[in-house]
Formats: sequence, C-alpha cells, structure tokens
Amino acid sequence: SSFTGGTLSAIMLLVAAPALANVSLSFQSSDYFALMLLGLSAVAAFAGKGQVIKAWMMTILGLMLSTVGIDRFVGVERFTFGLTDLMAGFSFLLLAMATFALGETLMGILKPSNDTRDEEQDKLSNIGSMKVTKEEIKEVAPVSIRSSILGFFTGVLPGAGATIAAFLSYGLERNLAPKEKKEEFGKGSIRGLVAPESANNAASSGSFVPLL
Repeated sequence: SSFTGGTLSAIMLLVAAPALANVSLSFQSSDYFALMLLGLSAVAAFAGKGQVIKAWMMTILGLMLSTVGIDRFVGVERFTFGLTDLMAGFSFLLLAMATFALGETLMGILKPSNDTRDEEQDKLSNIGSMKVTKEEIKEVAPVSIRSSILGFFTGVLPGAGATIAAFLSYGLERNLAPKEKKEEFGKGSIRGLVAPESANNAASSGSFVPLL
C-alpha cells in the first residue's frame, strides 16, 4: 500500500503539478479556515457507531491542550501558570505515551492479571498467516488506488498534510465497504489498514505541489 501510494502520487505529481500549483497559491485566509474545520471534522471518520460525541469531546480536549504555551504570533504566554516547562506547550509524543500508559494501567486495575493474560494468549493463538493472499490483493487493490488519489489531492491543499489524508481515506473506505466488511473496521480490517497507509504516502508527494 505504501509503494502504491508513493508511485501513483509521484506520477500524478509529474503530470498535474503545474496546474495544481496555481490552485494551491490562490488560497486565502477563509480557505485556510475552512481547511482547518475540515481537519477537525475528519476526526469523526474514526468514530464508531454512536461514538461521534466522544470523538468531538476528544477533539475539543486536544484543542484546549494545544492552547498551552507561548503564542506563535504575538509571543504571549497562555496557561503556563509561570512554569517554564509549559512555555513550549505539551509534547505530542508525551501525550501519546501517557494515553497508552493510562489505558494499560486502567486495564490492569479493572481486570485481574490472570484473566488479561488468558485473553492475550487466546488472541495470539488465533493469529493466522501473515502472508497476503490473492483474494486480499484483489480486495485491497481498488482501495489502495482510491486512497492514493484522495491522499494526493489532499496533500496538494496547503497545510492539510498526511494526517488529514489518512483520516479522510479511512472514513471514505468505511462508508464504501459492504455491510459485512464495514463491521470489521476497528477490529483489524485490512481495508482500514491499507487506506490510511496509501493516503499518507500519497499526501507526502502531493505536498510538494505548494512547496515547489
């Protein structure tokens, strides 16, 4: 999927870069604001059925945490409480590690260790072959192509980047998937793995359009 996304986006970059560059350079303040709303609303793509409110709550929490630190435009400290460690804001890597650690801690508290260990062993025993079959290749080939095209044009938008492309491609494939395949999303669906991977690689090439 990464190879497909990178190859297709490189071809589209060679063919369509001059024409798309004019579109990228014509962006105004209102366009950037709309693009920001697009990125925030794309969070709903990962929200499962009945989980949209939780997704928006986490989005708002992320926006609140991003306000901590020195303002990049006026240089004013925001919510630092006089602490020099907060002047640079919260580290994304630190927050990600803390989130995973908190989840594991709560899991260890809420579930006995023996039950958790037995469940992990059962899951490991159900893992099959890691080889990709011909049926899986036929299934994900159109997914990879669609996501590569979507990722490339998302990368062309100034400031969009690979993250928004991954969100959008995941949501697109979940909506296009058949009913029986749609239930697999969030549980290891191969479509859900291929789509973001192809899109974020394609977006990296698409981002060269406004850069060049």
